Amino acid sequence: MSSTPNANTGGPSATSGAAGAAPRRQPNLLASVRSYPAPPPPPEAGASSSSGTRAARPQQNTNAPSGPGIAPGGNGPAGAAPNPKKRSWVSNYYEYNFTEMQDSRAGFLVNEGGDDDASAARLAAEAERAAKRQRRVYNDAPVPLDPDFAPKCVECSSLDLDKRYVEHFDVNVCWACKEKLPEKYALLTKTEARQDYLLTEEELTVVGNFKAWRKPNPRKNTYHDMYLYLRGEIEKYAIEKWGSLDAMDAEYARREDDKVKRKEAKFKKKLAQLRNATRTSLWAEQEEAHVHVFKPAEDKEGFDVCEGCGMQVEVNIIEL
Repeated sequence: MSSTPNANTGGPSATSGAAGAAPRRQPNLLASVRSYPAPPPPPEAGASSSSGTRAARPQQNTNAPSGPGIAPGGNGPAGAAPNPKKRSWVSNYYEYNFTEMQDSRAGFLVNEGGDDDASAARLAAEAERAAKRQRRVYNDAPVPLDPDFAPKCVECSSLDLDKRYVEHFDVNVCWACKEKLPEKYALLTKTEARQDYLLTEEELTVVGNFKAWRKPNPRKNTYHDMYLYLRGEIEKYAIEKWGSLDAMDAEYARREDDKVKRKEAKFKKKLAQLRNATRTSLWAEQEEAHVHVFKPAEDKEGFDVCEGCGMQVEVNIIEL
């Protein structure tokens, strides 16, 4: 009896002299498992390069094919230097100096000239916003225990102030005086200020002329915001502009008269155009309506012919 390796099972199989006896097949459990070459051994502790430092062993790709003329790592021909991949976490580093950065206000262009080249209107608006924030802090502050240091109404020295007037107009006035003196503390819209006191849009919107209370439009939230002004401030500016209230009333009356004259002139012009378009002398003379006068045709029997236009009409003669 002899033992020979079996290529199918990978192990020895016994053969007997009995004729016709077939060897039993064993399951091939390692047929689908791929064999990989063993990893290289770690460097010895005493191994070192000629320069005195430990030599770095390049990482090899054990899954890549190997053969004659191919480097062990599978990265190119034999003898070529390895080409390791760049690590994914390595990226460019950018250094910023936060002390030199400026607020671009939601991504808008920054003025390179700095604050020196900024417009006066923008600086005034920023100052107004800062003052408004300061007034809000002042209003939210608790009332001092000593009444002598507490803010009082400018009219009656009351401590019950309307904080809305203090915040938006910087005026210390109580609720009672606000109702008693409407000629000073009543609120006017922008339209009323323009129509009643003859002020322009530029005079009302220029920063520094008036303090306005900006509120959402009560008619529709998609309309422009409503601006409210103090009647006393508007009237004071109108007196400085026109000289007195009587002169302002005279200017108002003159503008109303001019408005009526322009309206009458426009009406007369339209009326003259209508008269020119409807004058009877310009009408085209129309001819009178034609009346047919028939007589028997000479060349056709049983037809009548009009003497004026030559129209022919067939006539049926009935003999009785």
